[in-house]
Amino acid sequence: MTLQRLFPKDGSTIDSRAEPALFPEDVGARLKQQIEARTGRRVQELCVAPRDGRLWVQGRVKTYHVKQLILAAVMDFIAERKLTVGLDICVIA
Repeated sequence: MTLQRLFPKDGSTIDSRAEPALFPEDVGARLKQQIEARTGRRVQELCVAPRDGRLWVQGRVKTYHVKQLILAAVMDFIAERKLTVGLDICVIA
């Protein structure tokens, strides 16, 4: 179980078509559902997709509290799986 907080330096977004063979098809969808349930759908532009050998979670939130809820959802999700997850969550005011 590995959780890494990585931010692309070039400001690129996640390409949901990248590296589909590394992860089962439903893993990203299930993680996205868990994040939406935990946050009450308060994440704007939420995207969960493979990139660079990791399952990336990207989105925008209005408070640090919602960002912490995302982190908790990801930690619960990967606790039972061997995944590396990158987070790119921007808090907007």
